[in-house]
Amino acid sequence: MVSLRRFFALLACGLVSTSLALAQTASMTGRVTDGSGATVPGVEIRVRQIATAAERTIQTNESGLYSIPLLPTGEYEAFIKHGGFKPIVRSGIVLAIDQRAELNFVLEVGAMTEQIEVRRSVSRLNTVEASQGQVIDNQRIVEMPLNGRNYIDLALMSGGAVQEAPGSRLGGFSSGGQRVSQNDYLMDGLDNNSVELAGAGRRAEMVQPSIDAIQEFKVQTSAYAAEFGRGMGGVVNLTIKSGTNDIHGSAFEFVRNEIFDAKNFFPPVGASKPPFKRNQYGMSLGGPVVIPKLYNGRNKSFFFGDFESTRIRETATVANTLPTLKMRGGDFSELSKRVNDPTTGLQFPGNVIPLSRLDSVAANLVKLYPTPQSANLANNFTFLRPGSRTWTSGTSARTRTWARRTMRSSGSAGTTPSCRTRRVCQHRRMAAAIWTTSPKAIMWARAGITFSRRT
Repeated sequence: MVSLRRFFALLACGLVSTSLALAQTASMTGRVTDGSGATVPGVEIRVRQIATAAERTIQTNESGLYSIPLLPTGEYEAFIKHGGFKPIVRSGIVLAIDQRAELNFVLEVGAMTEQIEVRRSVSRLNTVEASQGQVIDNQRIVEMPLNGRNYIDLALMSGGAVQEAPGSRLGGFSSGGQRVSQNDYLMDGLDNNSVELAGAGRRAEMVQPSIDAIQEFKVQTSAYAAEFGRGMGGVVNLTIKSGTNDIHGSAFEFVRNEIFDAKNFFPPVGASKPPFKRNQYGMSLGGPVVIPKLYNGRNKSFFFGDFESTRIRETATVANTLPTLKMRGGDFSELSKRVNDPTTGLQFPGNVIPLSRLDSVAANLVKLYPTPQSANLANNFTFLRPGSRTWTSGTSARTRTWARRTMRSSGSAGTTPSCRTRRVCQHRRMAAAIWTTSPKAIMWARAGITFSRRT
């Protein structure tokens, strides 16, 4: 099954279109005119990302139009220069994930020694496409209270998004009245939807990154472009942080304990509260790649990594129904329902199956069950089930060329003491690179794989 899941995961990655790969970045478009409104061709436009000092330079075409795709999210400055006109410097340009920002410039006649400075942020009003969505930035992701630090809860801030129906196997949210399975999850432009059959992983996305590693994400709920496809629900488009010229990091731990909890209704009288301990801890660190006396990567090379682990040690109170002592020997006289002989279709006398008709394998298997604690036919065995769950995730990234690996591992105990613990590990690995060969040529390549293992 693992190899089959890998195959379908690779096939899905291969079907991702080029336009979809651009969805986790931003772009700038616009027109350059002079004071009379005439378009100006051949104008040099240079944009610089504040955090990394990465620059891109292009020129307007014969119609005075320009387009700068594949810009990482963040704050930018724009420099516009053309002979016979005053240069323009515009700062405060903040680009969000999947944003198509339209910035038009008007040149004024003057000397090149003069300069026009504009300090104004880009409006979030979308004049390029008709899609409806909400961008959730890192500040809101980190500072708003989240139960379990699950960023998907913030998707409910988007119009048309509501909580999933009770008992949903996938969790998440419902968009536009669609099933939660109709949502599409993307991480850095690649598919992050669960590949497990029938929602066996109990989540719609394959892996969930730490909120300290998320730069921002966008939830689109209607009228999004055909480049996304897949489902009729919402699109969750997420991008991971990258390093900058400044060193940034975080460290955290969140603790829960049974001493803060009320006692469960089902334990026997006088029993103590079931043990429960939950620790969620981690760290993140990003900055320039600097090796003293060997390499200075400022403005060129950056790193970012994070680690988060959630450990839950709990003992749950479980009320089970086990076969009574009479039933173990084939005596079902305690039941009001008829027990029929499969060979004749008639009821066994007194609902008692003769010992000679009992299967030897079944007779041995039933001995593995513990003895009921009461004579009740239902809920006759209560025990404290120990369990341990661990979720671990990590991300590593570099600007321009990067690789990422995320793993989620969890385990749960069985419903009776004799059942063994089950464990599932979900993995996501990807690599990507971008090359700007000229102002008119950009190459963007990426590959990824998502798979799971169960033991």
